[in-house]
Amino acid sequence: MPVALPAGCPGGGGELVVERVATQHVEELAAPAGVITRFEVPIGRWVVGGRRVQPRHPEQTSDALGAAGAQLGGRAVAFAG
Repeated sequence: MPVALPAGCPGGGGELVVERVATQHVEELAAPAGVITRFEVPIGRWVVGGRRVQPRHPEQTSDALGAAGAQLGGRAVAFAG
């Protein structure tokens, strides 16, 4: 599931350059089997100022990527609690 970068800089409308696309996996409990959603998260950087930008989809439970990029979904967390 692709995640969108913002259309422009909220502080001045500068250009945003995509540096890479990272993935995150969220596993959700569902009957009879679990559902795994793969989020494709573009990592960008503002040309002016160089600030890093990482968007987040509403269904993501964390901003973690890389080795920590696999999480349990909201229903799985509620079930465990």
